Amino acid sequence: MADRWPPAYDSETLQKQINRLRVQKGFSETFYCQSDLPFFCQGDIIQFATDFPFIDADGEISLIPNPDNLWLFAGNTCDFSKKTGDYKYTHICPVEKVPENTDEELQNAFYSYSTYKRFYLPVWQRTDPGRGYFIDFTQMCSVERDGLSRHAKLQARMSRNSWFLFHSCLVRYLARDDGRHDPG
Repeated sequence: MADRWPPAYDSETLQKQINRLRVQKGFSETFYCQSDLPFFCQGDIIQFATDFPFIDADGEISLIPNPDNLWLFAGNTCDFSKKTGDYKYTHICPVEKVPENTDEELQNAFYSYSTYKRFYLPVWQRTDPGRGYFIDFTQMCSVERDGLSRHAKLQARMSRNSWFLFHSCLVRYLARDDGRHDPG
């Protein structure tokens, strides 16, 4: 087996940054902010009435229901702040509720942002009694930018520190070592 290239980012430094951001005083209370920007920003939670499309094991297009129609805008902010030009598509991830029966270990991993493939989102509506939400980075999908701008509605916008946390977790996911040389 050929040697794999080393990771492009130092995972230890990313993890320290993630830990530093999540333990800041008042972090969860300021996870979201108000903003009047006329376009979507990376990390925005949007309502977009569609199910999650994917290519199944038979090579067919399938759909997973997205009953709340909630998505996280994972594309770059510049995808919306610039004219369309060559940028016809952008990326979104379906937002899922953390199930009530989630075991304590996974729940703690969500709250500490130590899951590599998932990103935890606290509730943004004070009337929501749930445990929060999450996205799965492996479920990122492409969407036509113009359709999204016409049919999606902003639900919540991350604060700057929350966006730093999201971005750090996204980079950690994309740049992680695959673990093939880990012992055991």
